[in-house]
Amino acid sequence: HSLTHSLPHSLTHSLTHALLPRLAPLVTMLSPSASPPFSLLVASGAALLCGGLLFWAWPRTAPAPVPSGSSSSHAHRSHRTSQSPVPPSLEAIGYQFSATGRLVELDSQLPYHPAPRHFELVAASCLAFVQQLLRARFDEVWLPLDVVPGEGANIFLSPGWKEATALLVVVQDSGEERAGVWSRQLLTSDSLSQGSMQPLLELAAERGYAVAILNPNQSGALFGNETPEKHCLYAYDNLLSKATAELIFFLGVGNGGRCVQRLLEERVEIHAVVGGIAFVDSTHSLDPPTLSEHPQLRTLFKNRARHWMESSLPLDAEVQSPFAAVLGCPSVSSGHRLSAYSPATATPSIFQFFDQQRQALRESQ
Repeated sequence: HSLTHSLPHSLTHSLTHALLPRLAPLVTMLSPSASPPFSLLVASGAALLCGGLLFWAWPRTAPAPVPSGSSSSHAHRSHRTSQSPVPPSLEAIGYQFSATGRLVELDSQLPYHPAPRHFELVAASCLAFVQQLLRARFDEVWLPLDVVPGEGANIFLSPGWKEATALLVVVQDSGEERAGVWSRQLLTSDSLSQGSMQPLLELAAERGYAVAILNPNQSGALFGNETPEKHCLYAYDNLLSKATAELIFFLGVGNGGRCVQRLLEERVEIHAVVGGIAFVDSTHSLDPPTLSEHPQLRTLFKNRARHWMESSLPLDAEVQSPFAAVLGCPSVSSGHRLSAYSPATATPSIFQFFDQQRQALRESQ
């Protein structure tokens, strides 16, 4: 079954119907006692196996040569990501966000009712809406830096981020989420405040943090951005390393925590200015091999990091995580038993932790 998924449908269909009548008598002859259905089943499998072998032997078209005058590096830099076409506006498909941040139908004002076949379109339009809100307040930068806007991974930076005294770097979880969004599902079925980063960005502005919102899930085959981890390294090397912030704070959600860890492993010079690290349902791990190569992370995580995890306990209640040994930092409740809600419900506590870290570091100087 998995093999035929990789075959063109017409080829699978033709091979099965061409080989099946010839293989069934052979199987029956080899196993006279087998029932006709069994013989047919074995013959079907043999036919598909033959089809698979023919597929692997099928001539492949050679890749197109790089045009003369263009280096392979430049060709790689210009590779377009598998981005969807520009989605229609919410209004064009009959929806809007209400004053309370709920996605509702334009005409009836009834809440959006999820429909699987329409979800991707609605989610894409919601993402476009959120990123339009970001463009009104943030600078949009496309990575890699020499890519045509719209063909790379867009990140968002607070105006004046280079000169800010405190810089917060946000890295969301893996999947279909993009810069500015925690969860497409919550964005459509719950609210802007739960599914997007808007509340976090408002708190950051109130408390004097400039923000850099990275976009690791839109990296793909882009020069220097081939993986989420490389995207974060590229963003730091080419942009964030130029910041003059006294303290840099990190928020890593899910696989975003692993990206933050990788950045801190590869760029140890950041350790001197790390103000605090907030992990949320994170996949980072200080396992023995990691600690043997990067022993300094143990002290950094112990003193500057905290992990918020899904839990039915009240927000900030201590959680005895079975992974405490490899997390390397205390774990507390995010205030919700579902992981998708954790980034939003933990936001007030995260900033309280950051402020405490900031104050403690000031007093120690």
